[in-house]
Amino acid sequence: MNKPVVRIDTPENAYGWELKPHADKVSPNIQILSIDEYKDIENSGMYMLPSRVAVGDIIVEHPFHPNQYIKMQDVELTYYQDWMELMSDIARLLGCVKFTWSVELKDGRTRTIDANLNVSVPVYAKLDASYKKRYEDVLKTMLKVDSEFKPAKKISQKGIIADFEKAKKRIMDYGLANDIQIRSLINSRNPYDQYRQSHKEVELEISRDINDYGDYAFSLNVLGDVFSMSADLKDAVSTRKNVVLSYEMFFDENV
Repeated sequence: MNKPVVRIDTPENAYGWELKPHADKVSPNIQILSIDEYKDIENSGMYMLPSRVAVGDIIVEHPFHPNQYIKMQDVELTYYQDWMELMSDIARLLGCVKFTWSVELKDGRTRTIDANLNVSVPVYAKLDASYKKRYEDVLKTMLKVDSEFKPAKKISQKGIIADFEKAKKRIMDYGLANDIQIRSLINSRNPYDQYRQSHKEVELEISRDINDYGDYAFSLNVLGDVFSMSADLKDAVSTRKNVVLSYEMFFDENV
């Protein structure tokens, strides 16, 4: 697989869709595979793939793990949970003893296909308050993470430095070294500095990557007579969301 978004379809559609009128309007970031091709890839063991994939499904590459693919309907909760676990681990390595977190849907805009057959979202759309609350309540219920840590009885400077270097490696491995908020968090806990922050607030927009995936997948609607979508798949790609995860972290003053 060589694209971040993959549609599984019949051999007829997989090999013939590019000959259809307006096929050039489908995102170049989508790969169309026949179900037989997909099964061959699945059997190769080269990728971590979701179970029970069928014709009509769309799977997307995990932004943190290039060899892992997730069903489009599951990508939000899977990705946000991985963000939570990553931030919990980084906080622990930096000497955090406790943090609180909240998640907010800042914005949500319905995707459309415009007159030029391009994916479009309105410049401004007022977010429905009831939809916002329902969405946030689902995330608060589904997302789980350790938020309190007990410091070791004996804390050495060598151990503090080793954990700090592990935290830096984690953000490098996850491609987050250039994120301003993450970089600020790391710098605030640099053990080589004489003074370090004992309290830190971090606000992260965690929906950018998967919003791009939604745009790519939504472009298949240009060929709606070829690439039909189930109701839950339509729902998964219909809205471009701006989701923000906020943390308030408290650190051990001895670390």
